[in-house]
Amino acid sequence: MEVVSGMGLDQFVRERITNPLRMPDTAYYLTAAQAPRFARSDIQISMSLSDPTLKPHVLSGGGGMFSTAGDYARFCQMLLNGGELDGARIVGPKTVALMTSDQLPAETERHSPVALLIDAFGPTPEMGTSFGLGFAVRTDAGRNPLPGSVGNFSWAGITGTFFWVDPKEKLVAVLMMQVPQEVNVPYWRQTQTLVYQALVK
Repeated sequence: MEVVSGMGLDQFVRERITNPLRMPDTAYYLTAAQAPRFARSDIQISMSLSDPTLKPHVLSGGGGMFSTAGDYARFCQMLLNGGELDGARIVGPKTVALMTSDQLPAETERHSPVALLIDAFGPTPEMGTSFGLGFAVRTDAGRNPLPGSVGNFSWAGITGTFFWVDPKEKLVAVLMMQVPQEVNVPYWRQTQTLVYQALVK
């Protein structure tokens, strides 16, 4: 991306994604004005966040950004809409469809420690889930003990944050919380169950 665009990844994300989507509080590092609003983690995590205003030495295409529930809900809504929100087209609908479809061949070993740790949310066939391009994807209606729809896609953050998108129900959900990794799954389960129990149509 950096080579083709001629921009650093942080600049590319800002100019091509977060600014068009009106996500002012999403970035790899915070401005001085944003820093007082930073919610420091209450739990021990494997990455250092000593000064969130410093630009990281390595920018990841798959994680390491700061955001808010409102900003991330806009990002999820863009995905639900097939790559567009409020007139800003970020990716094409076929790209979103590809990203949120099962990308793992049947013979792929899926029982990694991470997949087993996240239980019903992990990309394991026993749970009727697989993996797309950046998301866990629900592939089976009956194997997963949680309510949801075939085609749901989701993922979680390092401190317990979680989101999912249900295209069938036209639903996005963003959960911002801080809990140790060994206990976050029960919170995700309960939240997802309560959201679907609230649906009446």
